[in-house]
Amino acid sequence: MRRQRKKWRFWFDPAGIALIYWSVGLLWILLSDHLLMQAGVDPVTLTRWQMAKGLLFVTLSALLLYGLMQMGRRLLREQTERLKKSEANYRLLFEYNPRPM
Repeated sequence: MRRQRKKWRFWFDPAGIALIYWSVGLLWILLSDHLLMQAGVDPVTLTRWQMAKGLLFVTLSALLLYGLMQMGRRLLREQTERLKKSEANYRLLFEYNPRPM
């Protein structure tokens, strides 16, 4: 389980979040433009769709970034708790050692 956490940890680091954002943005631009061109709409309607598409992209990407940062925050909190427990265990070992060096 610990190995799997390390594997997923990259995606919640700033570099991983930026890579996800870049990938989603690039796919959004390429695929949505292609779909609008395939629809064969007139230029006025195409402009409206482009604006709606941009607003939708900004909204969805903000939600994606928020979700990724929340997961990263949760991962950081779990790691901090594990570190505190480990530190407390070590402190007990040190304090109750009958022959400290």
